[in-house]
Amino acid sequence: MTYPLALFALSNFCWAYMIVLAVIWFRAVRQRDMREHIGHFVSLMAAFIPGIWLAFLVLFLGAILNLLWLPPLVLVAFPGGVAAGLHFEVSQLTTPTAREEAMRMVATTVLAIGMTSAGPG
Repeated sequence: MTYPLALFALSNFCWAYMIVLAVIWFRAVRQRDMREHIGHFVSLMAAFIPGIWLAFLVLFLGAILNLLWLPPLVLVAFPGGVAAGLHFEVSQLTTPTAREEAMRMVATTVLAIGMTSAGPG
């Protein structure tokens, strides 16, 4: 597997995991009291900040140091950072069993394979 294809596959896996976690987060917040929704949303946005900073840092370091291999890593850094923030927030709201975690990974893998098989054109 070449470097661009590996980045594309890993990026799709991160996007798929982010989608699965977003669905779980929305379901968990929907079950909470209406007065808590804004607080959970603000907490989620705060959890995204480190991942977004990581993507900007990778992009700027690649541009400043003229490392041509570094900016494409943003394809993984951004969705990976956002998925990490979502994972942190979902773990605050739910306590999944090992079976539920396995089902999350299966759903993520199936979604990522579907996204990867569609291909970049």
